[in-house]
Amino acid sequence: MVPVEFSRPILVGTSNSGKLAEITRFAERLGFHVFGLADPRLNSCGAPPTVPEVALSYAGNALLKGVAYAKHFGRPCLTDDTGLEICDLHGLPGVHTARWGLPRVIDEVGVRDKIPARFVCAMAYVEPSGRSVVAHGVIVGELRGMAVPPGEAKPLPFGDFFFPLGHSEALGALVENGFERSHRFLALETLARVLA
Repeated sequence: MVPVEFSRPILVGTSNSGKLAEITRFAERLGFHVFGLADPRLNSCGAPPTVPEVALSYAGNALLKGVAYAKHFGRPCLTDDTGLEICDLHGLPGVHTARWGLPRVIDEVGVRDKIPARFVCAMAYVEPSGRSVVAHGVIVGELRGMAVPPGEAKPLPFGDFFFPLGHSEALGALVENGFERSHRFLALETLARVLA
């Protein structure tokens, strides 16, 4: 494997500003530079392609997006696919996490104090040539306090209800405060090590 030149900016293939901010923080700590789909340097390339996430695995979905974006923009690209796996549901919702939403999870598992679960992330690095590498990160914990506030219209992130083992704060708050052992960080850390 030829080492990646981390000083060369790498495109992060996401339009989710929260995810971009999280990956950017992690990438900088690991010594390489990234930029997002809204960056002005991509203006001449046209709108990003729409990539349906139809693969049956996190790695497959990450690669679908990575290949499409790297080819379209002609730049190395980082993409990820992430999911929540609930032990009582035999790993569901998994790759379908974004389609489920909190109300369905509550319908499936009920309202209970502590529900064992884990977050899984597959992070792909793809070059326009087609060269690609995928790494995974997993963080184990439990869901707590799941409830949908009355009148809540927008989707609530599962990270607000997921507590990593050994922590009294939810994952979402931990990440905002610089937590470095999230599933995304672990995947990116492994990827950086493989590419170095």
